[in-house]
Amino acid sequence: MSSIKKKCQIVHVENTLDNFLSNHNWQIKDDPTEDYELLVEGLKKCIDFAPVTQPRRTDRISYTMKELLKKQRKPKLDPNAKHLERVLSSASCRRAMQKNLHQYRQKELLEATRESSNLKKSRWNLCDYSISL
Repeated sequence: MSSIKKKCQIVHVENTLDNFLSNHNWQIKDDPTEDYELLVEGLKKCIDFAPVTQPRRTDRISYTMKELLKKQRKPKLDPNAKHLERVLSSASCRRAMQKNLHQYRQKELLEATRESSNLKKSRWNLCDYSISL
């Protein structure tokens, strides 16, 4: 069985990277090997200074769900919290998460039908967004 790794593509902020590339003091050497090494070092320095863009994420979890998750953490972190409080907060959070993921899946499938894209592919992509209780 072979494992397939997805390759992550790092994307830098284009304007900032362009500024670093244009402002860098590029040196040219007569020896092609030294010139190439200087080019690689300069590019690495410019990339280190350029910020990485954040991937755009659709709101898989609603704002209310995020707040509920924060509330769920409080009894877990409190050493004086009773076991019943922890169990109740976890159960309510699981139910809300299941409902939220169901709504997200419906929204994604509706968008796929509106765009007339492949429903089987959309369902396959949504397999990761399931929750087991």
